Amino acid sequence: MSEVYSLPGLRTNSTSSRPLVALLFRNVTNSAHIRSQVLSGSLPSAVLDASMVAGVAHIASAAERALISEQQKSLTTRSFQSEIVFNMGASRGISSTLEAFGVKDSCNDLVLVCENVNDTINTLKKEVDGSLVNLQEQIHQCTDREKLCKLLKIPPEEISSDMGDTDQALLMAVMCRISTRGE
Repeated sequence: MSEVYSLPGLRTNSTSSRPLVALLFRNVTNSAHIRSQVLSGSLPSAVLDASMVAGVAHIASAAERALISEQQKSLTTRSFQSEIVFNMGASRGISSTLEAFGVKDSCNDLVLVCENVNDTINTLKKEVDGSLVNLQEQIHQCTDREKLCKLLKIPPEEISSDMGDTDQALLMAVMCRISTRGE
């Protein structure tokens, strides 16, 4: 199952071990349905607009922060899943961040983050009308760099890399922004 990506380096303690995975669906045709399920709380997953994801580390960082908040009983949002979406952004504004990074009716590519449980993964595969693809190989093809840079106020010169790896430069710029949320 190379399409199911185990998120690396997540700290969990012995009382609340929650191994998480991320799935990338491309060419999704039922985003409006998925969004309605997210809003009703019936989908056991955080659902991200893949165009707003800078890389795997961006997802892992948001999931890590959500796990820590959950363990400390200090979630900013109403659920663990929405906490992951909230932690993708640099703003303290909950609604605007969920709107920017969460699923929209018009999304073509989605990243779903859920617990590594076969039943949950199989449910998500059945729910989403789209192609499940390898996250690591294709996430950068989904990223809307211009939109992400505009939202996080990243100037073009910050991600124009002399080494030629603009994906890595964008990821580092995004990680800097979210690590200093609200400062």
